[in-house]
Amino acid sequence: MVELVCFRGVRAFARSHHDHRLTNQSMVSIGQLPPGSDTIQLCSIDSAAIVEDVEFPTLVAVNGEVSLRKCFEYFEEVDYNHHKRFFRHLGIVDNVIKSKDHLSYEDKIHDLLTIWVEKEGREATLNDLLRALLILNQRRTAETVKEKAVLNGHYSVER
Repeated sequence: MVELVCFRGVRAFARSHHDHRLTNQSMVSIGQLPPGSDTIQLCSIDSAAIVEDVEFPTLVAVNGEVSLRKCFEYFEEVDYNHHKRFFRHLGIVDNVIKSKDHLSYEDKIHDLLTIWVEKEGREATLNDLLRALLILNQRRTAETVKEKAVLNGHYSVER
């Protein structure tokens, strides 16, 4: 879920309930907030509704976290010009992303995904990564990663 939040009457922002960080600025100006309130929830929307209407299949790991880690190399498909936005969307801060700039692109992707998995723990799924790509309008990359994960036997499509 995503909620629109207003900070002391300035502008509304979308904030994810999952990671509690600001994700998208809206151009909505808001009037005065209730007394003693710094924020107000304007409405909640399902972030999946932001993604295209076409459903994306849910994948099931064949071997848990091992399957997820074996798919890291497929994320080298993420366009270089979009990788920072992708990792920011996953909650990786700019300083951490920048700290990996000395690595090759492939190693950078692997290290940042490792950091994300360690941060998320058991909640980390390939479906979360694919959903992030879809939200960032990287459907072709998400399709490619999904196809490789299934073709190589790391995941199956939920029926």
